[in-house]
Amino acid sequence: MTDYQARDRARSIVQRRALGGYANDTKWREFFARIHGAGVPVEIKLIDDDQVFRCGVIWSPARNYVEGEGGIGPVLFVFVEWVRSSSVEQIQAAADAVGIDCEVSNGLAIVYGYR
Repeated sequence: MTDYQARDRARSIVQRRALGGYANDTKWREFFARIHGAGVPVEIKLIDDDQVFRCGVIWSPARNYVEGEGGIGPVLFVFVEWVRSSSVEQIQAAADAVGIDCEVSNGLAIVYGYR
């Protein structure tokens, strides 16, 4: 599937689920670069999968893609529903630095791609 077809598929899922977008490719790229650089473990939920992927390490193998330990990816950023971690300070700092909202609840920091 080409990036264009995948993006169309993501848009269709977002519309069907009536989700609002919060993060674009640029913000995700900067956010994931900071997280990767700091070695922060995260959990990632995709818009097209009920599974939550636990990733001790994540990276961006190509522009606008994320991949990680735990069987995720490579997947386009547009499929990332949310990222969460118990490393609250590091997630908040990365989110603040790139201009993405970060919610903290029950000892977890959550950054939403959609909600």
